[in-house]
Amino acid sequence: GRPPPASPAAPPPLRRAWQSSTLLVGASEQREASAPPASLGRVHARLAELLLAGGTPTQTEGEADVFSAAYHLVCAAAAGEPRALRDLRSMLRGLTGDEVLPGVQLAPLCTEEEQSAAAAACAALGPLLASAGDAAALLDFAEAERAKGELASAEEWLRGAVEAVRAGGAFGDAVLHSCLKRLSEVQLERGEAAEAAATLAAAAEAARDAGAFKLGMKWDMEATAMEE
Repeated sequence: GRPPPASPAAPPPLRRAWQSSTLLVGASEQREASAPPASLGRVHARLAELLLAGGTPTQTEGEADVFSAAYHLVCAAAAGEPRALRDLRSMLRGLTGDEVLPGVQLAPLCTEEEQSAAAAACAALGPLLASAGDAAALLDFAEAERAKGELASAEEWLRGAVEAVRAGGAFGDAVLHSCLKRLSEVQLERGEAAEAAATLAAAAEAARDAGAFKLGMKWDMEATAMEE
């Protein structure tokens, strides 16, 4: 059988890979008109993993094709594949990939053209990540709406983030209490004291589950005070 995929110890940084990121610019609008099937994103992500591991029939076994892998990563992201979207977001922020292309990072973006392309790609990632149920993106939209005073919209985004975390989203259960706390704050700002108290009590329980016992006790007392 084929050996399990393994990324090279130190993959070379991707040079000029920012050009491929233009596939993402406007991808949100294109998906509204004709959304690619989720399976297409998974296929591209799998191809990226195999190419990085040197596991395709056209490669020397174990020899990474980082540039082809990067192309398929971007295609997977444009199709809305959550792991690819998160990897691309990390790489555009100067970090390494973690899920599809572990250890791979972009070369430094030195020119204004490269930096502009990366910024445009990052802007396009937000709606795609949110539609894929990424908790970080949902929280970003919630905070943006809250800053504009659109509290009803912020509450909806925060509910989506809570659901994403509970479903095993990007952050995992460890930050459920933080999402619930933000939701309770918005509910309180909207004058929904009873709902805010119930949400804060849930946040306190989640904090204790995460090992933050003192924080859980503090929020329990605050929730009790809201109910009085």
